[in-house]
Parts: sequence; structure tokens; C-alpha cells
Amino acid sequence: MKSNTKKHIDILTAMGMGRLLIAFSYDGTRFTGFQRGNGERSVEGSINQCVAEFDLGSKIRCASRTDRNVSALNNFMTVDTVKKPENILGILNSHISGAVFHSYSPVDEKFNVRHSVRKTYAYILSPGSYPESGLMNTLKKFEGQHDFAHFSRPEGKPTVRTIDRIWLSEISGFPAIFFMASGFLWNQIRFIMGYALNRREDQGDPFLDDLRILAPPHNLILVDITYENVNLKPFRSGSVSRRVYLERERMRNSYIFYNELNIITRKSSTDDL
Repeated sequence: MKSNTKKHIDILTAMGMGRLLIAFSYDGTRFTGFQRGNGERSVEGSINQCVAEFDLGSKIRCASRTDRNVSALNNFMTVDTVKKPENILGILNSHISGAVFHSYSPVDEKFNVRHSVRKTYAYILSPGSYPESGLMNTLKKFEGQHDFAHFSRPEGKPTVRTIDRIWLSEISGFPAIFFMASGFLWNQIRFIMGYALNRREDQGDPFLDDLRILAPPHNLILVDITYENVNLKPFRSGSVSRRVYLERERMRNSYIFYNELNIITRKSSTDDL
């Protein structure tokens, strides 16, 4: 007797259906949250509604559920579909404002979008508002393996985690703290930043400190999610690049997000020329 998984694969093959991985960006301030059912216009809910309305496919699954008002340059979703990728991305881009679906790749039916190699986030800072050395000295204490129970909302998940790297760089000319790990707990980066911004000088072990402050979500951006053996193909559409430019000019509070997204879409439209 065939297993349910094998039956599913056989059905997909017989129907000419395949699993499509889609990379997409969104301005978190334009939605009521990410998870379906979180307010009137969540990211996930908007995607599901559009896919259902235009019969684009089934079994939609997203990689990362970001907090309300947190933006993403590269989040990912999968959908089982018989439609052409260009048609799917075109419809999604035409009907979900505040989000841009910019790249895709066919993947195996067993591909799980939540099983990534690493995730990278950036927390944007105001220029000149912090002492770089003191802040980074504090943040570096969070690198490596620690119990992050005090710096997260674990919801029953194991709290001993490893942050591979924390570093200072820039994003659209603004200073930003980058975090890289295989995964993060709910609110983990925001609690770390809340602590570091209020303990800017070296004051001992943060894991022995009672201070617990949640930093604002608007500064946080999901920069990228990395998978093994996945080669993304850019969705080349001049209309998408124009919309990104117009949104960037209109939404000044989200300038950094749209400026970075403009770089992505411009690169996509010029690749292979």
C-alpha cells in the first residue's frame, strides 16, 4: 500500500502539478500582521485569498511569520500548482498592495519551506544616536549558544539557541545591526535590541540581568532566508519595478524598505541582459 506522501506525489505528477517556491517582500506597516486571521488584512491572509480567488494552486505554506509592522525583503512561500510561475507572480503582484513577489524556483514535492539553512535580519538604527563600540560590545555577548528564555516569547519551544553572527553594517545608508542564525524565537531579536539599546556600555553578563525591554517592530527587516540547492529566477516585470519606485516615494516612513526593494527589483530586471 502506498503511503499518503507517495500518493500525493503521484497525484501531482499525473496532474502536471509541481511545487513552486516564491520569494516575496512586504512592507509590514501596510498589513495588520502576518499570520492568517491576524486582523482584517494580514500578509498570509491576503496571499491565501488571492490564490483561492484566482485558482492559482493549493497547499500554501510560508517560511517565516514576522511580527506586526516588521517588514521583509525576502520571505518565502510554496504553492502546489499547474499554473505558469509568471502568471502566478503577475496576479499576486497585481492584487496585493504593499507586497512584491519578485523571484521563484520550482522545487521538489517534498521541499519544506520552513526547513532553511539560515535566516538574516537587520535592525535599523538612527544615525548618530548610539555609541557604536559600546552597543556592539553588548550585542557581541549574544553570539554563540545561550538560553534565550529571558530574551524571547518561546511558546513552549526550546530556548537554547545559537546566533551565528551579529555585526554592524548599513542598509540604504542607515546603520543597522545584522543577526544571522538557523532560526529565531518569537521576539528574540527585538528583546535583544531592547536590552542592548538600554545597556550600551559593558555592564556584565546580559543573561544575569533582569532588564527586559521589547524594541519597536518597525525597525526590523527580514533580509533573507537561505536554502540548500535552490536557484531563484527573477520575475522580470517593468510594472513591478515602477510600482516599487512609486510606493517608495509615497511611503516616506518606509523609505529604507522600499529603497532596498528597489535594488532587488532593478537587479532582477537587468539580469541576463
